[in-house]
Amino acid sequence: MSPDHLHPIGESEIQAAVDVLIDSFQDDPLWRVAIPADDDQNRGRRAFFECPLRYGLTYGKVYASSPALEGLAVWVPGRLANMSFWRMLRCGAIRAALAMEKESVRKLKILSDTVTPDRKRHMKDRNYWYVMVIGVRTAHQGQGIGSRLMQAITAACDAAGEPVYLETETEANLPFYARHGFEVIERVMLPELELPMWEMVREPHRA
Repeated sequence: MSPDHLHPIGESEIQAAVDVLIDSFQDDPLWRVAIPADDDQNRGRRAFFECPLRYGLTYGKVYASSPALEGLAVWVPGRLANMSFWRMLRCGAIRAALAMEKESVRKLKILSDTVTPDRKRHMKDRNYWYVMVIGVRTAHQGQGIGSRLMQAITAACDAAGEPVYLETETEANLPFYARHGFEVIERVMLPELELPMWEMVREPHRA
């Protein structure tokens, strides 16, 4: 499996891709705390999920399972994993970020301030890829779509001889990642939010 078997997301599909991620993460424990569903339009979550999509289009890879967008993933080179102000400005994500409520931004900064230093420490001096987000619409979960997306990521990283890094706040997802070769290297608790995060890495596999 490689990205050649998937559908590359284009600029015109960003809002549809945002819909996919909102649906995929509707029961996610972190987003319930950090960005509560504020109204029928989900303005806060729309703004948040637009950021990694635009960021990935400029700095990494954004692929869906098919043109129907049942699921999608965004991954970037590890050296670009930090979404700095200037990078977000360049890729057009800053407008979406500024649309988020101040309280949501404050809570998301707690997340970033916790996991970013850990990621830099765990992957110091290494070339790697960082999975920013991977999600499958609830109606299509359990059909192997997430595995197709992850297999494309890991196959490309195996070919390059580089590891893959990610974090998850959902304990139920750990077996999925384990099946694809990821190992938990640290479990952390997000201060104030009182939510756990699992930091995971997958070393490249030889053919």
